[in-house]
Amino acid sequence: MRDPLRILYLLLLSAVAAAPALGAAAPSAREVQRLEDLGRIWVYVDLFDPYLTTSGTEWDQALIEAIPAVRAAKDEAAMTAALNAMLRRSGDPAARVVATKPTVMPPLPPPVRKDRGAWIADCNAMAQAVTTGAAPLQLAENIAAQPTIVDCRAFTGDQAALHAVIAAIARTR
Repeated sequence: MRDPLRILYLLLLSAVAAAPALGAAAPSAREVQRLEDLGRIWVYVDLFDPYLTTSGTEWDQALIEAIPAVRAAKDEAAMTAALNAMLRRSGDPAARVVATKPTVMPPLPPPVRKDRGAWIADCNAMAQAVTTGAAPLQLAENIAAQPTIVDCRAFTGDQAALHAVIAAIARTR
């Protein structure tokens, strides 16, 4: 039985190492990451896809042919096309890479809201409001005059804006 991980590492090492020797530029970090992604997908299909054993495809050859296409991919669409070309060779009609769609962030709650009698200040909404100028720091100072829960559990925003909001709240305490 062949060792798919050993074969994969040898092929990827050869592809990356041969580039400078052949006069090509050294691979970028993004190119190396894409080759790693290619390798992970190839190994997963090699080890777990039941169609591969029945399709009679030369799966190793599919990887060898996919390496140049992945290295040449200039964007995510080209990378997805290169991976899907390899996956079609597996014989599995369900094997495919689905292009990622840009995630749409859900709308932020209002910076301050009253919930079951308590004032809640959402850190993401407060920081965005302060950063964009939609709400002055006076808003933070006003809410601090009342008992308020400052909810920063899922904060993903700008640290400087968060510090400004917290400092404004702290000034009134």
